[in-house]
Amino acid sequence: MLEEALLGRRLRAAPWVVITDPQSLATAHRLRDRYLRPMGHARVGSGETVSLTRQFTILRPAELPDALRVTVAFDGGAASRTFAVQTFAGRTPLRLPVAGHWQVLSGHRFDEPHGQALLLSQSFAYDLAVAGPEGLTHAGDRRMNAAYHAHGRPVLAAADGEVVLTLDGQPENEPVGRRPELEALLRSPLATGGNLVVLRHASGEHTAYFHLRPGLGVRRGQLVRAGDRLGACGNSGNSAEPHLHLQLQDGPDPMRARGLPARFGDFTMRFGQLALYVPPEQPMPLPTGLLVHPGRLEGAIDIGQLTRRSGGY
Repeated sequence: MLEEALLGRRLRAAPWVVITDPQSLATAHRLRDRYLRPMGHARVGSGETVSLTRQFTILRPAELPDALRVTVAFDGGAASRTFAVQTFAGRTPLRLPVAGHWQVLSGHRFDEPHGQALLLSQSFAYDLAVAGPEGLTHAGDRRMNAAYHAHGRPVLAAADGEVVLTLDGQPENEPVGRRPELEALLRSPLATGGNLVVLRHASGEHTAYFHLRPGLGVRRGQLVRAGDRLGACGNSGNSAEPHLHLQLQDGPDPMRARGLPARFGDFTMRFGQLALYVPPEQPMPLPTGLLVHPGRLEGAIDIGQLTRRSGGY
C-alpha cells in the first residue's frame, strides 16, 4: 500500500466517487452538473448518492501502489473497499504517425471525449491536428476542409505491421462540422471511423488510424514498416474537423477490441520555448495540448536528464 501521507500529497480534491466501468464513468461525467459536489469532508444523508473520482500523478515507479483502499465512515461504523492497481506495459515500440509539428488535440482523461467514449477501443485514444502560428487549426474559411492545416498531411505507420483491416471510399464531411446521419452509422458502425486502417504488429497489438481521406495508400494483407505512408489526414466518419484519431487496441475490430494505453518514443514535445526529447527507450504517453514533433529537434533537452534523479517515469 502507498504510504498514507505520500498519497495525501498526491491526491487532489475532486468534485466527483469512484465507479468502476467506463460506461458508468462517462454517464456520470456527462451528468456531473446534477450531482452533489462535496469538497473535503461531507455528510451524506440517507438515500443520497455521491460519486467521487481521484486523479494523481506518480513520477517515481517506487511510489506506485499495489492497491488503494477507500473507507466510508457512517453513524453505525465504517466500511472499506480495496481496489487493485492495474498496470500495463505495451509490447509495441511506437513512433509518431505523422511528420512535422502536430498538436495533441485531446487524449483520454476524464474530461476529454475519449474518456467518455462508450467504445472500449477508444479508452486510450488520441486526436492529432496541426496548429498554425496563432494556435488555430485552420486558416481561411473554416467550413472548408482545405482550410485546415492537417488536411491532406501524410499519415504514417506508428510501427512495423500488417494491414488487417481497411475501410475506404467514405466521403469527407463538408461543410466542416456536418457529420454522417446517425441512421447511416447504425447501419455501418465501422463507418464511424471514416476511412481507416488497422495494423497488426508482431506483439499481437494493433494500431488504428481513423478519419482519413478517400484513397488509402495501402491494402489489406500488405506489410508495412514504421514510417510508411498509410493515407492522408482527412475528415471522414464521425469527425468534427480534419484530424487524425489514433488508438492502440488488443484486436483488429475497432468496434469490439479493448483499448490499450499507448506510449511513444523518439519525439520532441514543446512547453512554450522549452523542447524536451523523449528517447525510444523511455517512451511515454502523448501530452495533451502540447506540440509534438518526430525525432529530436536541435536544442531539445533529453527528458531523462530531468527524471533520472527522481528515478525516471
